[in-house]
Amino acid sequence: MTIDPDQINKALPASKAELISVDEPQHSTELHAAAKKMDYSRFLSAEAVERYPSPLKILALKYLGLPGMINFGGGLPHPSTFPVNSLTLSFPYLQKNLIVPGYNPAQSSSSTPRPDEYAVDAIAKQDELHVDLTNALQYGQSCGSLQLIKFLKEHVQRESNIPYEDWDLIITTGNTDGMDNVLRNIANRGDNIIVEEFAYPGTVASMGPQGLNPVVIPLDDEGMIPSILDEVLSTWDESKRGRKPKVLTAVVTGQNPTGSTMGVKRRQDIYKLAQKHDLLILLDDPYRALQIHYPDIHGPTPPKRIPTFLSMDVDGRVIDLSSFSKIVAPGCRCGWLVGPAPLIQRLALRNEVTIQGVSGFSVAAITSFLAALGGQEGWETYLTSVAATYSRRANLMNSAFEKHLPKDFVHFTPPTGGMFFYIHINAEKHPRLAELGPEGVLEDVFQSCIKSRIVTAPSVLFKSDVAVPSRADNISLRCSFSFVNETEVGEGARRLAEGITNSFNASA
Repeated sequence: MTIDPDQINKALPASKAELISVDEPQHSTELHAAAKKMDYSRFLSAEAVERYPSPLKILALKYLGLPGMINFGGGLPHPSTFPVNSLTLSFPYLQKNLIVPGYNPAQSSSSTPRPDEYAVDAIAKQDELHVDLTNALQYGQSCGSLQLIKFLKEHVQRESNIPYEDWDLIITTGNTDGMDNVLRNIANRGDNIIVEEFAYPGTVASMGPQGLNPVVIPLDDEGMIPSILDEVLSTWDESKRGRKPKVLTAVVTGQNPTGSTMGVKRRQDIYKLAQKHDLLILLDDPYRALQIHYPDIHGPTPPKRIPTFLSMDVDGRVIDLSSFSKIVAPGCRCGWLVGPAPLIQRLALRNEVTIQGVSGFSVAAITSFLAALGGQEGWETYLTSVAATYSRRANLMNSAFEKHLPKDFVHFTPPTGGMFFYIHINAEKHPRLAELGPEGVLEDVFQSCIKSRIVTAPSVLFKSDVAVPSRADNISLRCSFSFVNETEVGEGARRLAEGITNSFNASA
């Protein structure tokens, strides 16, 4: 990737009005005459040159501002699931309190009581989760808040009962930060990393500037296919392909973008292959609590959560990233990472020279929320309620897609976790396949949907290796049910069907 100096210069202030006003010194005409336009590209590191903007954010900026657009493209959590509806701030210096309203401002009072009037509802000082801003806003440990770590360790052990002893946990600023931190500590430039054929773009974007090479493994309805993984690793020729991979990355619950979830047997098979080939398993698992309940399939009782990889990790080869982003709020930028203690120690060392720690405001808010829930039992009840919200939304979209989507041109499997439907395009039936090729067909379908005022996320944005050509049987549109207004799902499905049908130049 090359850097255009003009692009960099465009990011600089366009006029003096955009700069802080200061008294200007008098410059000589000789200096003005000698001034040269700077080419900042020569100052950039190799890693900086390799970075590129998020294709999903470009998608949003380009299309979501268009009038009347319905958004199936973004994977944003719905704000009704955010547990905090307002935030009261006390400013003694100003002698006033201010309220920051939330999703339902009608439930937020514009006149807030003084802090001392909350004494009855305050978390007791003897409570293990008691937090105050005196400590929360101070410099802290690079591993994160010890109170939050203790709570999350108990949660992890209740959930997974990790079978080996020497494991630890560190607080992150979300899974993107955690993934980048891990890769920088366990991989060297030129290393090969096992990745899913379609993956979250942030993971691939983190690998590129570090000089890491993706080794793509195809997916089915349960995620990474073990037989192909084994074949790739068993036949690996280091003289031709470089160092044999030692790390596997995956999203195993509600995979982004496909919505697939690995069952117990698939997880066991992947773990056995990791043992056979001595791999570390690096899991990005923010949707673990969001397993979807379909009453028509599961009956009235939601299914139990699938056992975690941590629960079967007898060796200590699993590094598991979790986040509050999908279950509390993405803006809190807080998550946690579990793995072998020797590796966790290395991650903490990097934090000391990068993030130092998570925002004290976020930690205070999250810790207070956990305390208000009453501890572990309340936390589990809360997670169940969030999962129920997204299950309702998934069922709504599933019904709308079953009703409207043209089955001659597309097919889909309802997701079992996460926030996404993955609509497979039957490109073999497209009249312009020979002319356009698979990715050209995908672009034609996508643009046709844009004309019908519906945004989706095409599968090409999630390709782990853009050099691998797309197949006609493997192009798709990711549709998110998490954020779209529930009253727009039916209309959005109708528009999606219209856009697809128009591209195929046939009637639904």
